[in-house]
Amino acid sequence: MTLKALGYNIDGQAESFISDQKLAHYSKIPQRAVFRGQIFGCLLQIIVTLCVINWEISNVKGLCTPKQESRFSCPQEKYFPKQTKHFYPTLIIGGMLVFAPYNLSYYYPAFVLGYIFNHFIKGRYLSWWERYNFVLSAGLNTGTAFSAVIIFFAVQYHPVVLSWWGNNVPYAGTDGQADGYQMSLLDPASQPDGYFGLRLHNSTG
Repeated sequence: MTLKALGYNIDGQAESFISDQKLAHYSKIPQRAVFRGQIFGCLLQIIVTLCVINWEISNVKGLCTPKQESRFSCPQEKYFPKQTKHFYPTLIIGGMLVFAPYNLSYYYPAFVLGYIFNHFIKGRYLSWWERYNFVLSAGLNTGTAFSAVIIFFAVQYHPVVLSWWGNNVPYAGTDGQADGYQMSLLDPASQPDGYFGLRLHNSTG
């Protein structure tokens, strides 16, 4: 598990670094300046992440448990991609690993926006797309990060119950089963033949 975690994390971070450098290249930002920013960000992240994790462990009750009061059930920490000797999923579905173990209902709006901006708008308004697309992308990412911080201190640090459709629907249906887990991973052993899917039945005439 340790070897898998280190291998996957190194590969994932390397892909993120390359993506940042590619975006900087499109934006005509000097490569050395980008690299210095990445190194500084890594050093800063080490300190901040370590402090935040230690604070969470000491101050968040029931962290990574199914019924944690503020929904810190750590679903992604309970999932890890498996590989076999002759099949390497990263070659085929590596780009989808960031979605696991959530279902596509959490992410399909990004697909819709991606199609609109990178196909429809790019094909018809190329000059506008070249000028504003990456700025808009950075703005949306930054807004999401700031909103997450605000939401945490406003309604999660001291839990506040907000009952409305947007808060309740993620915990309904299959995703809300398993005693409070944000998703339930189905157990093949619970099925008659040990697997999910269509079954073959021998017909006798």
